[in-house]
Amino acid sequence: MDSFKTTNRSDDTGTGADSGSLPVKQSPGSSTQVATPVEGNTTPLAGPGSPILSEMPPASFPALSEYPPLKRSISPNVFWLTLSGSVMLLFLLVPILALVVRSFADGALGSFLTTPSVVQALQLSLITTAITLVLAVIFGTPLAYLLARYRFPGYGLVDTFLDLPIVLPPAVAGIALLLTLGRRGWIGGWLDQQFGITIGFTTVAVVLAQLFVAAPFYIKAAKAGFESVDRNLETIASSLGSPGLRTFWKITVPLSLPALLGGIVMTWARALGEFGATIMFAGSFEGRTQTMPLAIYASFDSAGGLDEAVTLSVILVVVSFAVLLIFKGLSRFGAMAWNRLEQVNLQGKSQDIPR
Repeated sequence: MDSFKTTNRSDDTGTGADSGSLPVKQSPGSSTQVATPVEGNTTPLAGPGSPILSEMPPASFPALSEYPPLKRSISPNVFWLTLSGSVMLLFLLVPILALVVRSFADGALGSFLTTPSVVQALQLSLITTAITLVLAVIFGTPLAYLLARYRFPGYGLVDTFLDLPIVLPPAVAGIALLLTLGRRGWIGGWLDQQFGITIGFTTVAVVLAQLFVAAPFYIKAAKAGFESVDRNLETIASSLGSPGLRTFWKITVPLSLPALLGGIVMTWARALGEFGATIMFAGSFEGRTQTMPLAIYASFDSAGGLDEAVTLSVILVVVSFAVLLIFKGLSRFGAMAWNRLEQVNLQGKSQDIPR
């Protein structure tokens, strides 16, 4: 293949050339130089053996030991995030730590731990919150699925009403329940006259008050979980002959299980700490409607005073922390076990397919 060389001209006639250079042609009326092929010249302009590369100095890189050591420094973003996060974490932990230290320092924990009022309040709180949680799951799951899968007239209004108990003051919720289900309420008065059923200021009122303020937490979490499930998966399962309820339990629930479990935890925690709606609608009767938050408030006027209130508070903190840990552990274990079970079922079905 012919190679080309170019040379700079030193005159205006286009005939002069340096020694050893190749003739070039210049277009008439233009200063552009065009190289002419030289027969027999096989020296490449680039690549191995090129005179251009041969004149370049060899590349040299310093050894790794000659590089300066890297300085490990904390990113400014990480520093400020850690600082601000630590402030908030201390703000949340220090009051609880002070509560625990006070209970052990004064010996109040041992003095009031086994008193009847404390035991009854704890039992009532655990029983009523468990019932509230079951009712929220049973009646809240269909509503959450309806809102997640369908749009209908008044959808935005219904969704807003579900958010209302979350932002309302608990005392307002208690008064609303009293006007509805109390002995002189719209529904409560009719039940009392027709069947002699009284709801207000009973244990049932405690459950209803907790359900009113806590159920929206589960419904909103379940709705978000159902919306995160791809509807195409449900459509495919239905097209393969799977009934709607089976598709819900086999596909929708496993995929939305983390959101459902999170909603269950939030609902139980909100029900356990309910105070305002309960005291307005159910009152504070020891052994019947006095839950742990109400017992803490009532202890200030009792003979125990602050020491009994501290004891009840510490018990409530310990029970809440333990139940939350158990819920989180069960949720992780349940999700893992469900996924393993589904994998085993899929493997068994794949082995049954004839080849």
